[in-house]
Amino acid sequence: MKLNIPPSLIVWILVISVLAALVISAATNFASADWIMANFLVFVLLIVTIATLAIIGATFLGIIISHRILSQKGFTPFEEEMLKMREEVKEIKEKLDLLEIKDGKIEVKKDTKLNENIKK
Repeated sequence: MKLNIPPSLIVWILVISVLAALVISAATNFASADWIMANFLVFVLLIVTIATLAIIGATFLGIIISHRILSQKGFTPFEEEMLKMREEVKEIKEKLDLLEIKDGKIEVKKDTKLNENIKK
């Protein structure tokens, strides 16, 4: 079974790995932090990567929080109205099932409660 890993994912993993290695090496004094800050391209790459990951993380966090907030509520007013309408359509369908057409006239089927209500 072959895994199809997108090339963009591989690039992101490599970029993050290199940046993590730079940060760790600066924190352990293996590489001087002055060199990292002096190299403008490395500094810009660090800032852009951190900003991109922060935006992606904030987006996912926002999605999770909004899902939690909205999933705890009941139905929206529109959905409640649609459920009421569904019940009304069921009732109308049941009443139509009690009717039959004979010789071009609409008649109520015999032995039904609707027929008794009409007679009264």
